[in-house]
Amino acid sequence: MKIAITEYESGGFNHIAGTIAQADKPGHLRRAKSFRSQLLAPNGTYSYALAGFRAYRGFDGANANFGDTALQSTSNNVQNVVVYASEDSTTPGRTVS
Repeated sequence: MKIAITEYESGGFNHIAGTIAQADKPGHLRRAKSFRSQLLAPNGTYSYALAGFRAYRGFDGANANFGDTALQSTSNNVQNVVVYASEDSTTPGRTVS
């Protein structure tokens, strides 16, 4: 069985809180073993929320991306730091955190 979130919206589209919420969303969805998710964006601009996606896609200003295999990761300061790490199956030995 696969789980998909067909539409979600975290709010804060034009606020730094929206960036943080969006950047954290893929990690939560991955932990829930979601197969697919889709952002339901409003009409207009939402550059802060889109910046959250750049944490995983194009974060180097080019085509860099987060790996396709999640790695277990932890933080000693859970109240202030959330950590996600991955490996890239197309480039052996490449990890991203």
